[in-house]
Amino acid sequence: CFQLQRPKPHFTARGELRPSAPSFVDKKPDVDKITRTVLDAITQAGVWRDDAQVAAIVVEKRYGDPGVHITVKPAE
Repeated sequence: CFQLQRPKPHFTARGELRPSAPSFVDKKPDVDKITRTVLDAITQAGVWRDDAQVAAIVVEKRYGDPGVHITVKPAE
């Protein structure tokens, strides 16, 4: 799950989140590009030999505290 910082227009003048503010990010960066970058980094970290070993991926791009949450599990 990639989390990106909300833009200022998502908040009211009092700093409250607008009810119309979306949960998911529909702007750049492209989800496929940031996913590829993370897969390459995990490969370089030695978690697996090659990202071709990855059998399934679930990716979300949401607004929240900026960062990325990654879970790696062995295939069953």
